Order: sequence, then structure tokens, then C-alpha cells
Amino acid sequence: MAAAAQMAPAQRNEMIRGMVARLADQMKSDGSNIDGWLRLVRSYVVLGERDKARTDLAKAIDIGRERGLDPAAAPDESPNAAARASRHPEGTDPRTRSARRRQSSAV
Repeated sequence: MAAAAQMAPAQRNEMIRGMVARLADQMKSDGSNIDGWLRLVRSYVVLGERDKARTDLAKAIDIGRERGLDPAAAPDESPNAAARASRHPEGTDPRTRSARRRQSSAV
């Protein structure tokens, strides 16, 4: 990825779009990966492709519902929370730390 910083903006954009296209192909061939769908949704949002993002978000939500997951569940209630906890001991998850900083600065 360090090489991407050396690329011209048009080349970098083409590389990024190629990576997103490969991810979309993976999701089409094995659509059971909710995290993959969500990664694809975020990629489309960053690229400004909102319609594709909405369509694929609906797919991810449908897959989650088929598995009995609540799409409105808080992140700590998600099935991946235990996996995150094992990778990030208490208080070291970067997402949690930044949320705590925002809460403490708001007080």
C-alpha cells in the first residue's frame, strides 16, 4: 500500500475501484459474509456510489435477519463483539477509546 501513495491520483483511484470490484465479485460468489457486505457498503459510500451502498446494505441486513441477528443491536451486542474483545483487551479497542474520549470531552 505504500506504493499507492506514490501513484498519480487517477492511478490510485483506478486501483481502489479495482479492489472494490473484486470485493463485489467475492460477495456475489459467496454472499454469506456479512462483514464483507458491510466493507463493500463502506467502500461504495467512500466512492460516492450511494445506490450500490443502499442495495448491498439491504443484502447484509437480510442475511443478518436470516441468522437471527438484530440489525439495530448495539455494537457490543453483535456476534463479533467477543472476537473484538479477544483481540483488544479491556479498554484497548480503538473504537471504544475514541467513543469514551468524545463522551468525556462532552461533559
